[in-house]
Amino acid sequence: MKIIGRRREQEFLAGMTARIREGRGQAVVLRGEAGSGKSALLASVETSAARVVRATGVPAESGIPWSGLHRVCAPLLGHLGALSPVHRSALDAALGLTAGPVPPALVLGLATLALFEAAGPLICVIDDAHRLDGSSATILSFAARRLGNVPVGLVFAAHEAAGSAAGSAAAETAAETAAETAAAAADGAVRETAGGAADDAAVLPGLPSLWLSPLSARDARELLDVAVPGPAASSVRDRLVAEARGNPRALLTSATGVPAAELAFGFGTRHSTIPESRREAGLRTRMAALPPATRTLLLAAALEPTADPAVLLRALHELGIDLTAATPAEADDLIEPVIAGRVVFHDPAGRVAAWRCAAAREARAVHAALAAVSEDADRRAWHRGHAAAGTDEDAASALASAADQAGARGGLAAAAAFVERAAELTADPAVRAGRALAAASAWLAAGKTSVVPDLLAAAGLGPLDPRRRAEAGRLRALMTSPLDPEALLRSARSLVELDPVAARATCVTAFGAALRGTDHGLLRRCAEVARSLPGGTEAGGLFLTGLVTGVLDGYAPSVPVLRAALQAMTADDDLELLEIAASVAVALWDDEAWFALTDRAVQRARRLGAPHLMARALTHRAEALTAAGRIAEANDATERAAALRRRTGPTPLARAGWDLGELVKGDGRGGWDLGEPVKGDGRGGWDLGELKGHGRDGSDLGELVESSARAGDQRAAREARDRLAALTEAAGTPWARGAQAVADALTSAGAEAEERFREGVEHYGRTRLPVQHARARLLYGEWLRRGGRRGAARVELRAAKEAFEEMGAAELAVRAVRELLATGETIRRRQVGEWERLTSQETQIATLAVAGRTNAEIGASMFLSRRTVEWHLRKVFHKLGIASRRQLATALTVM
Repeated sequence: MKIIGRRREQEFLAGMTARIREGRGQAVVLRGEAGSGKSALLASVETSAARVVRATGVPAESGIPWSGLHRVCAPLLGHLGALSPVHRSALDAALGLTAGPVPPALVLGLATLALFEAAGPLICVIDDAHRLDGSSATILSFAARRLGNVPVGLVFAAHEAAGSAAGSAAAETAAETAAETAAAAADGAVRETAGGAADDAAVLPGLPSLWLSPLSARDARELLDVAVPGPAASSVRDRLVAEARGNPRALLTSATGVPAAELAFGFGTRHSTIPESRREAGLRTRMAALPPATRTLLLAAALEPTADPAVLLRALHELGIDLTAATPAEADDLIEPVIAGRVVFHDPAGRVAAWRCAAAREARAVHAALAAVSEDADRRAWHRGHAAAGTDEDAASALASAADQAGARGGLAAAAAFVERAAELTADPAVRAGRALAAASAWLAAGKTSVVPDLLAAAGLGPLDPRRRAEAGRLRALMTSPLDPEALLRSARSLVELDPVAARATCVTAFGAALRGTDHGLLRRCAEVARSLPGGTEAGGLFLTGLVTGVLDGYAPSVPVLRAALQAMTADDDLELLEIAASVAVALWDDEAWFALTDRAVQRARRLGAPHLMARALTHRAEALTAAGRIAEANDATERAAALRRRTGPTPLARAGWDLGELVKGDGRGGWDLGEPVKGDGRGGWDLGELKGHGRDGSDLGELVESSARAGDQRAAREARDRLAALTEAAGTPWARGAQAVADALTSAGAEAEERFREGVEHYGRTRLPVQHARARLLYGEWLRRGGRRGAARVELRAAKEAFEEMGAAELAVRAVRELLATGETIRRRQVGEWERLTSQETQIATLAVAGRTNAEIGASMFLSRRTVEWHLRKVFHKLGIASRRQLATALTVM
């Protein structure tokens, strides 16, 4: 895994791992302040090493002699029998296994080294080494300095306070340190790093050290781009980077804790939506003791989060304060020394603490000063709106007028924040109700659903015209969990005469909700309601017409309408429409449109700045990337989507989903499974949109043809082939033709089968679907091998194997290897040192286990019992010197 800003450190650790595989040992201490990325680097070592022992220093045990040594050695006690009696007795006594006197340090250190040698090759990672008890630290340091040709690595991670003597020296020479340490690894030397940092370090002195310097501004911005999926004002980004001072954890904490409106556009308020942390409370207490002028200066800096010194200085002048007021805050280390009017909080949490420390009247006064000096109309409107007490129509109108501009520059959250504040300041009941309704809609789109019920209730207190009443009903329907198609249909009917475009869009959403259910009658009701609506020529209207046609009339008649809908898409289409279009592209077997639309959806979600929308867009993009064989990128997108979902939780619109594959009347899904090619021995991939419960069996027709043919059930295979043909003939794309040609080949024999296999390979070769192209060659090679044409089979199988390996499709690569072995091919493996080689069957089982298959699934695919698979895995673990499935992936990389 890539750790931003730690490339050289990762390269050094990778070299260290390679040295251990070659039979040489090495030790290093990762040093840096809390949050600098030490634990992340340790985790990267764990994923790359064959066998890993992990221990962590525990403050509560720092006074117990040998407690840390016990945590390191406990997983290795099975190797005690290989030690000499003297060494075994020493460890038994120190670790409390037997009663006896504490052994001399020299004997115990040598005993620990002997245990490492007996258990190797392995890497021990010790996090929070500064919390180890002194006795353990001494013995582990002793062993670390004598590893030599012992195939063991010791990687410690220790906090060094920022600003310490050692830390300061390290910060100045960190780049040189990393380079020189990496060079030491390259030439086989184990030496202390330059700059004297290791000698000065208080923890584990004398060991080679790798200092983690602060992230560069460029790396910090890259990390911020990954953590923040939406737009963020460049000035706000600069301020976050400056306040984090290169600390990754501080940067991520401050970025995820900033309200979306502030992050996107630089709009701060005096209230944080996040509960006060202990650290913030401590900062608030310190600020409360400052002089009033100093607190006001800090509040102004907090509420002007772009950190523009010119704006801040003008605001302070309005407030009658000069920069000398900063002196007490500087002395208390709350802010960095003020240079050229720039106020930078020493701790990013200080900004929130300044908000919390201020009284409401103080915050209004600062907002008023900022409004007076702000040159941008939207920022002036924002500050003016928060300077107001009670109702203020002028301020409310300015906010409402600036909302669109704020949304264009800062995303959905910025626009929603403007409209919500405008509603709060509005006195007229009818106008207030309309603004509250607009705010509810904006926050629902932005994913902040917690405020929507209150805003809808506020809207209900005022008079609403029929159009707004219908809109309120639509929003309530969208808030149901799970989405209620019947409620959405009622809303669509109420909008027909008032807003046909909104009625059609609501009906489309109802379709999406119905597709996730099991009630086929409900889907038909959606189609019947939609058919009663006035037709539309916009993309959404055409999609609705195509969906209705598909449900009521069949797949083939829907194809031209849905293609016209894809062509009607514009750059301004909303994200839901892009998601619909991407699913339709799959149903139409249009891989080019699919990839383009999922990419556009990600870009659109980024501009909108809503994490829940980005999570959805990344999920759909990951499916397309997987189909394109870009599995590493797909995994990255999936991980980012999962991280965003953990932040946002489920939202109603996120649960709407679009499953369009089995578009009509159980005719099949129009596509092979492409989704998880690494997770299915001949099955697998991502679901193009199974219409659960609406088809005969809900399975992919192409897969059904293959599985039936492999099982010898030609009747079922031909039936699935004919159903597939009804779709592929209507679609007529290379993807569709490739799927049909392979299905025809699997249900034919002789020259006809061979011709159709070749057609399938050719058609897939003209798509952006390398997984399916390689699968077609795999199937063709299997067919040739069964026909006794081993030489021709090897050509196809080698090509498939190489493609699968390049893409990282492990299971399919194993299947290709198995077929090659059946042709008599010899699969050469790399040298593995003293480790024993795995048999062909053990290699297959291990690779399937790495891909995530259970023992039962491995057994089913290889016609073995679950117990037999368990027995083979135990042998694999023993041969590779590992103890669990988690360590298999790395162990196999040396094969």
